Amino acid sequence: MIDSLWRSLTVMLGRRKEVMLCLLGRVLPFLILTGSVWFTWQFYQEAYGEDAERISATTFLVLSVTLAVLVYYTYETYRIAETDKNMWELEIMPSGIPVIEMHKVPTQRYSDRVNFALKNTSKFAWWARVWCNFRIYDRRVDSLGEDFDGFNGKRKWMVYPEEISCSFFEIEPLLSTQGKTLEKMRAERTQDNRKIQLTMDLEIELKNEKGKERRYPPRHYFFDFYDWNWVPLVTE
Repeated sequence: MIDSLWRSLTVMLGRRKEVMLCLLGRVLPFLILTGSVWFTWQFYQEAYGEDAERISATTFLVLSVTLAVLVYYTYETYRIAETDKNMWELEIMPSGIPVIEMHKVPTQRYSDRVNFALKNTSKFAWWARVWCNFRIYDRRVDSLGEDFDGFNGKRKWMVYPEEISCSFFEIEPLLSTQGKTLEKMRAERTQDNRKIQLTMDLEIELKNEKGKERRYPPRHYFFDFYDWNWVPLVTE
């Protein structure tokens, strides 16, 4: 309940901020011009007193517009600099894409081998930690061997820009931790339990050479023992 209210409040404040910035961008030139005219007139009143009325309208208008242009130019320069800064921040953030593939024929040798790859889609090299968080019938899979160190956060992946780093794990050792086999799981598979037989909550944490870090929210997959493939759940 609290999490839901907090997310709603965050979205509402984010939208209100966008609206305010949009309105500010539309009325700011008018405010700058009005303020410049008022400031220039007040300055002349203080500087020339009664002689201020003798100043030509053209001179007054030129000075007011000049001041308005200078103020607006300063604001635009600051806005452009902030935009460039935000774009740079986005460019140096690490980003990556996981790729999960299986052999399509379950009777072939190594058919339970899961080919797992990370693609670096950013401009800088980064190191990654991967947590697969396997579950069998909603029971967490623990006590995995060294072959799974790259999938439980114990080892780092290093990927250079626009390159792919590949590894693999096998499903049979996962099932054996809870006394299951591929044959048993295929025999037990039904339309009702296929989404809970073997699942993976994939978490990926990245840190690049610039020191920037990013941790993606968990993405849920289930292994379909009939289609012989990992299926991502894109909705809840």
